[in-house]
Amino acid sequence: MKNAELARKAGEQTRQLMRNHFVSGTEGFLSPPTDLLQELRENSVSSNRYASYFYNLETLSRNIVWIITHREVEHFVNDNLANPPSPTSLDYGNLSRNFQHAFMLRLAMIMHAYLKEKYPYKNVSELMKDDEPKTLCSAIAIPMWELSKATGIQPSMSYSLYALWNWKKKNPLKPLTLANVEMPYSFTGTVDEKWFVWIHQVIEATVATGIEALLKAYFLAKHDPAPEMITPLLQTAARTENRAVDILQRMREKCDYKTYFDQVRLFYTLPKKIIFENVAELEGKPMEILGETGGQSPSRHFRLMIMDITHSTDAYFPRMRLHMSAKHQELLDIISDSNIRRYVLEHGDNSALLRAHNSLIQAFVDWRIEHLFLVRDYIKTYGETHGTGKPPLDWLEKLIEETKKYIIDYK
Repeated sequence: MKNAELARKAGEQTRQLMRNHFVSGTEGFLSPPTDLLQELRENSVSSNRYASYFYNLETLSRNIVWIITHREVEHFVNDNLANPPSPTSLDYGNLSRNFQHAFMLRLAMIMHAYLKEKYPYKNVSELMKDDEPKTLCSAIAIPMWELSKATGIQPSMSYSLYALWNWKKKNPLKPLTLANVEMPYSFTGTVDEKWFVWIHQVIEATVATGIEALLKAYFLAKHDPAPEMITPLLQTAARTENRAVDILQRMREKCDYKTYFDQVRLFYTLPKKIIFENVAELEGKPMEILGETGGQSPSRHFRLMIMDITHSTDAYFPRMRLHMSAKHQELLDIISDSNIRRYVLEHGDNSALLRAHNSLIQAFVDWRIEHLFLVRDYIKTYGETHGTGKPPLDWLEKLIEETKKYIIDYK
């Protein structure tokens, strides 16, 4: 097959795979902002039998900062969400994908606020030592469990919900940037919390063209093309990755260390063991769920996996995938056979190809190093020993050293 035909076919396969798995060429794994009440009308849920329930859920979500501040979460849940749609009266799996995720985002935020209010904790390290199961009321537990089965996301507020479904552009006609992004739902309403999430959301959009380039390289590498076809694709991915590191370095501009530690981060985590009240399938057995963390980003797992960087023996890294939507997990399964790295090793005498590959891997390393510095300033300096996703902070240094090993020596 000639180069032009190979390139055309790889482009078609890439676009098809991205469409099938809800990945955009401009915004990556970010999903379009979704109006819950509009979705309710479009899905005609039981002839709007649950219209008042979803109206209450939306009202609660939009006023969650006030409700949290006045310690009224449990009260509002009991008064307004006590009768959620039961799995016998609502087919959660048959709702539109947008409806499922919009529903789950709002409910998951209320879940985390509820648990933090009902079972106060000072830090994640304290949570990790507490083996006593905590109960999540059935008003939240039952729909969260059903939505988890429908979306494939663990029943909690994951990165996929909090970051990928919780954004909009201030100006829809302009690209997504730090000056053109808004976060509809937050726990504190502070600029610090929003800036923290905006950084992640803009990074997701920034690496979108790199993701598309890597997918093209994935399909091309199967046919052993000339290095000149793979090299520019890896160069594109490396450029977007370096821009992502630059954006990450801006975290300190509007996210204060102490505000983040004292007011924001504890909403991201949750008790070590949770009993989902009246969820028959669990038979009263507590679940152990990781807290929300950027380590659950499907785009980061995608970029590492397609370059054959694995942490398969790690206690936490594979578990992060369970906090992604089913379609994103499926995409990771598809590209798990990537041979881009093997292709580069076989063409290691091509200096441009090797430099492009190593530039990308070095960018991954640079990302992890910058992230480690941020963790030290925002978390470790206050005596905390665990991240919101619950792994010990020393885990991050291990990931850096493992990633460095994938840089290929020059022949």
